[in-house]
Amino acid sequence: MPTLSEKLGAQGGNGGNEWDDGVYHGVRKVYVGRDLSRITYIKFEYDKGGEFETREHGNIQQEPKEFVLDYPNEYITSVEGTYNKTRLLGTDVITSLTFKTSDGRISQTFGVVSGTKFALEDKGRKLVGFHGRAEEAIDAIGAYFSPIFSTSYPVYRLGIRGGSGGNSWDDGVYGGVRKVCVGRDLSRVTYVKFEYGKGGVFEEREHGKIAQEPKEFALDYPDEYITAVEGTYKPILLLGPDFVTSLTFKTSKGRTSPTYGTALGTKFVLEDQGRKLVGFHGREGDAIDALGAYFLPISSPLSSVYQLEAQGGNGGIPWDDDVYGGVRKVYVGRDNSCITYVKFEYDRDGKLEARDHGKKQEHLHEFVIDYPNEYITSVEGTYNKVSLFGSEVVTSLTFKTSAGRASLTFGNASGGSNFLLEVEGLGLVGFHGRASDALTALGAYFAPLVPAKKLQAQGGDGGSSWDDGVYDGVRKIYVGQGDFGVAFVKFRYDKGSNEVAGDDHGKKSLLGTEEFELDYPDEYITSVEGCYDKIFGTEAEVITMLRFKTNKRTSQPFGLEAGTRFVLEEKDSKIVGFHGKASDVVHQVGVHVMPIAN
Repeated sequence: MPTLSEKLGAQGGNGGNEWDDGVYHGVRKVYVGRDLSRITYIKFEYDKGGEFETREHGNIQQEPKEFVLDYPNEYITSVEGTYNKTRLLGTDVITSLTFKTSDGRISQTFGVVSGTKFALEDKGRKLVGFHGRAEEAIDAIGAYFSPIFSTSYPVYRLGIRGGSGGNSWDDGVYGGVRKVCVGRDLSRVTYVKFEYGKGGVFEEREHGKIAQEPKEFALDYPDEYITAVEGTYKPILLLGPDFVTSLTFKTSKGRTSPTYGTALGTKFVLEDQGRKLVGFHGREGDAIDALGAYFLPISSPLSSVYQLEAQGGNGGIPWDDDVYGGVRKVYVGRDNSCITYVKFEYDRDGKLEARDHGKKQEHLHEFVIDYPNEYITSVEGTYNKVSLFGSEVVTSLTFKTSAGRASLTFGNASGGSNFLLEVEGLGLVGFHGRASDALTALGAYFAPLVPAKKLQAQGGDGGSSWDDGVYDGVRKIYVGQGDFGVAFVKFRYDKGSNEVAGDDHGKKSLLGTEEFELDYPDEYITSVEGCYDKIFGTEAEVITMLRFKTNKRTSQPFGLEAGTRFVLEEKDSKIVGFHGKASDVVHQVGVHVMPIAN
């Protein structure tokens, strides 16, 4: 199941016209209007990447009532309501709505509670969009839910282009598209099949009916992705309203597929600049009536983050740690029968964040990961019913890593049910689950991870060690010189399109600092050249010169080329972080490197 948006079906009647607001980052405000017996009007104010958009449906009768959320700190977790037949209409309509939030608040009940009760809720997720049916009243309402990520990477849903015939379909959101197959008849596109990437697994979805033999367009996934879909649609004589008549796909490598079908009718483009296509939706019958798409930012880590459901019992309280860069350390507490406590130390942009769950024991077992050079690849465990607990609880855990290491087996693995949290080729980037006085269930998030490689620092053995950590790249470098060589360095990095300032290392002198700014993201550092020497008045060798090479140019030398020369570089890799030693001067400099993506 793709992690991002999950669409819960609309609850209510089948009257009115279908509407779909799509998926946003969250809901800021809700307005609800009613008459004596039913909900007649709703309006939602959504967040779309920092900008607010409103969507309204139905017909205003009485003055709408407002429910305001403390966005982005508060979000809707569920919608409860009722639907019933009224005297004015022959089909069911929504008669009441109540909204619940992450802060434990509950809106007033809008309308009159009568008829069949329903709830729109997806545990551990937040509501990010609505869809339904409406005309003179709100006939039905459904919702989209997404994981509760602390991220600025919402998924964007582009509305469908084409006709209103056929049945709605929605493939959801994946890591990307690997292959497209398109079939046609003499006048229209009748069939599409998409092969999506979902971690290391591929899933196919097909729509419409095959007339002539479908044609295939394959992408070099994951290095190539669809950036735009161009097409046309028009009415077809004797067949009905608008159908899609042609489709053309463009990719990140500048390739364009053949035009499938005949380009007749109204032209359309599905494209969101700077983003990649990660899923399709639309309408189908005997042909493809309409087509829409989902897009995510190209740099979004969420475009390929996948959630594995929690394994174990259904007791305790749900918890969700979110998604991070990786896991640094795991602590496990146990009693004689089960795992009672877990604590995880995560890395977020080079900073440590800890989360713990369950009941802490006096003695904890620890498993340390050599992050970022190593990451967890799988968790094996068992769960069973034990005394004192009404449902199954986790009884053992074992963690395996990319370095081929395995932790101790924490707990008792004999008896009960086995489970495995693993997605081949991906690394573990977060946990979720259930806990009370014990760990009831455990699930995990996985994403593509390439371990950074730490190249040994060069220079003298003086001062204190420092390490900025690993980032997506380097934006700017500051170097200050002093009487004894390089006295000061500071680096500004990029993490998920956000600029992050590294700490100061060394001490600025009266000479100030010089800057070397990169044309990020098109420019990156490929190597660092330098010199170090023993200078009179210093206890250990100091860095006397630094020079930075990029994929486009070479910086000026900062300092004097005197002493022992060194080069920090790794073939086909870029520098994504620095470490070293410093006091009032810089004694050592080392780097973190990662392979250069195609």
